[in-house]
Amino acid sequence: METVPTSNSASSLDELAERIRQNYQILTERVFAIGRDLTTAKGKVVHGGFGDWVRTQFPTWGASTAARYMRAFKVWGPKEELVGCLEATGIYLLTAEATPEELRTEIEGELEAGQRPSLRKIRERVKTARTAAKAAKAESNGGEVKTKAQRAAEFILSVTKGQEVRLRELLQGVNASELVQMLKQEPAEMDRPEPVSLDAAQA
Repeated sequence: METVPTSNSASSLDELAERIRQNYQILTERVFAIGRDLTTAKGKVVHGGFGDWVRTQFPTWGASTAARYMRAFKVWGPKEELVGCLEATGIYLLTAEATPEELRTEIEGELEAGQRPSLRKIRERVKTARTAAKAAKAESNGGEVKTKAQRAAEFILSVTKGQEVRLRELLQGVNASELVQMLKQEPAEMDRPEPVSLDAAQA
């Protein structure tokens, strides 16, 4: 059966909680302190030698560890006091290159308003924001491909000017992928007949 804490033990627990909070704050501050020192060190190491220096000085670090500290300092170093209440993992997630700037701005606004999002919420929001950013990028790339296809069609129509109707008739039922692959071949890879009119090609 669980024992109800006495007033003395409650006071002790309060002291432990306060000490944990203080050490936790120090842990977060060290993220930026380490990032600051690494950034300074990079400026002192000969060009191209920073990676070797890090591996020599900190052999237990993974390849991305130094970059994570430096990125956190670069993005949020000037706002260290504002974001210092966040967990270190949350800081790493929010300052990562893959995390959209809009989400960081939202979090900063919430912190300024006195809110403190939990690490679980930060993970969820980072995942959602990154997924949305990827989808937007894919859609943008799709628009670029469409534009290239449109330009290709415009070029073909320009060199077959006056015979557009015939061209469309020829393209009816054509396998688009096969046609694209044939158009991509180098001249030496396929036998190309002498130029003929579309009327002859259709005959």
